[in-house]
Amino acid sequence: MENLAQERKGIDFSVKDLTNLIYGPNIPKIIERWNILANDPVTKNTPDLYWLSRKQSLNKAYQKVKFVLDKWKVYDEKHEEIIWDMFKHIGPTPFDTHFTMFRLAIQALGSPKQRYKWLKLIKENKVIGCYAQTEIGHGSDVRNIETTAVYDKSTQEFIINSPTVSASKFWIGSLGLTANHCVVFAKLISDGNNYGVHPFIVQIRSMESHHPLKGITLGDIGPKLGWGRVDNGFLQLHSVRVPMENLLSKYGRIRRDGTYYSPPFANMRFFVMMEIRVGIIRDCSRHLAKALIIAARYCFNNTENLDSDGKPMKIIDYQGYQYSLIPAIANCYAIYLTSHKVKQMNINMLLKLRAGDLSYVKEMHSIASGLKSLFTSQTLKDIEKCREALGMHGYSLLSGLPTIYLDFSPSVTYEGDNTVLMLQCASFLLKAIKGLKAGQKLRDSLQYLNYIDIYMKHTCKVKSLRDLANVLSFEEFLRVRSCYVAKRTSERFAREMDEGFPFIEIFYERAQSDLIEMAKAHLVLFVFLQFKDAAMTQKGKTKKVLLKLCELYAAIYIKEGIAEYYECGFFTNGKPEEILDEKIEVLLSELRYAVIGLTDAFGYTDNALNSAFAGDKDGLETLQNWAEKSTFNTEKALKNFKSMVQPNFIEPKL
Repeated sequence: MENLAQERKGIDFSVKDLTNLIYGPNIPKIIERWNILANDPVTKNTPDLYWLSRKQSLNKAYQKVKFVLDKWKVYDEKHEEIIWDMFKHIGPTPFDTHFTMFRLAIQALGSPKQRYKWLKLIKENKVIGCYAQTEIGHGSDVRNIETTAVYDKSTQEFIINSPTVSASKFWIGSLGLTANHCVVFAKLISDGNNYGVHPFIVQIRSMESHHPLKGITLGDIGPKLGWGRVDNGFLQLHSVRVPMENLLSKYGRIRRDGTYYSPPFANMRFFVMMEIRVGIIRDCSRHLAKALIIAARYCFNNTENLDSDGKPMKIIDYQGYQYSLIPAIANCYAIYLTSHKVKQMNINMLLKLRAGDLSYVKEMHSIASGLKSLFTSQTLKDIEKCREALGMHGYSLLSGLPTIYLDFSPSVTYEGDNTVLMLQCASFLLKAIKGLKAGQKLRDSLQYLNYIDIYMKHTCKVKSLRDLANVLSFEEFLRVRSCYVAKRTSERFAREMDEGFPFIEIFYERAQSDLIEMAKAHLVLFVFLQFKDAAMTQKGKTKKVLLKLCELYAAIYIKEGIAEYYECGFFTNGKPEEILDEKIEVLLSELRYAVIGLTDAFGYTDNALNSAFAGDKDGLETLQNWAEKSTFNTEKALKNFKSMVQPNFIEPKL
């Protein structure tokens, strides 16, 4: 306890201001609800949860959701952030897809009449829904999913079918046991014409018995690496009829005579995926924050070996652990602060859409797709670093870290494979550079590319540490790298196209690694700028510590791509690289004192972490006490040994 108290005394910045920066004006309400959840016997976390079977975990999740539904009005768009953080406190549940994707699909894709009908039913808890887009044979390739919805003019119904095994809907959250309705994505076919993939509301279970309806085959997909509390399911439809009004018709509809009508921006029917990706970006920081609090407290509370003065050495004072954890803290703040910007960009795009302005859709899609890929990949790596920081204790579920890792790990795949999403961002950049060469002026996040030729003439002026004393120095590094990789990749495309290679072959087979690097360099610059701008809104020591984190965020990525600075001529000798290495060491040393304050600002209660190492003590006594409660430490387990093992391996006494 003395270790953390001593560290907190040395904090010279405002932890409260950082918490407000992360969560915004809703933080008092969020903390109030966290405390209620942490103190109620139904929703509070206990180590007993780690011994539950999957069936018991699901039942516990149902109890928690019931508590929340009974206590609060959860469908309140004005308090979406509060609701989101409330559910992140209790962890994954069988209702997550219902609360997010099912509701969002109706809200974003339904006509006014459909929204009124179905959102009212959702708010009154009269339907439980899921979102069935992914098929067992089709993930990111949405346009080629096989489920069909054929319009029958004689009855004014759609007949929905899963024609092959590969058309079976699979991995659908809330489907296995919970949902009674489903937004099913299927190819709309009328008079033999295929009008592409559209969303349909389909009732899949009886509202009385909860049994599957006629023509419906469904169930839980079975054991998974993680997410035991979520009932991911499969669904096959066999000539299932739904009324024509169940086609969510904001971006495409069928008239009674079978003729099809679609507005100019029909592809917005896939908007829900973009909206969810914005949420996933925000979600990364929440999982990583929990892992960092646990790892930081462990590394400050526990010692290994003696220092040069013969005193016990805190784990955090090993430079290797600083190199693992402090850049991860910088990443976490970068994600938190960027997520605010991306959310506002999404709101602005929607406002423009309502006015018929589509000009921001493609950029928003590229940013949401690219950041989902960048952040989920980095977050998973950082959570693993946190787990490793605890040594073997990090392998115990009682540390809390394996659960955080397993709960987060699907995010690198769901709502878009990370490689595919990074390529979508790269495709947007390629088209932008092509437009630039044709004389177009780029704007918003791409504006710096207007000066690509100027940046390519820059050379590094860094000759000492003093030249890296300003955050703007790092900005130049990142702009130069992004411009260079963009120029290199676009020129390669042009060259290989001239040599006769098909575009698809270049994009997917020959230049994919270059494309991913181009997208990543652009995204890192975007994140850095949001981080810097947010830091500049603060004052005094709080601003200073955030800017140091921002510099560290940039320095790590610059180091990662160091070869490109030599390739483009920005580095003319090895001196800047040496200074950069020295700067990283200095930043780690300067930020070491701030680690506990920076992680305290994440605000999570000890109960939310459910870790033996979450408190202010070293956690060793807590770990021992929790271990003693293992269900294997019972008389029943001993009886099993005596009856089954002992007779075969231990000779009886004569």
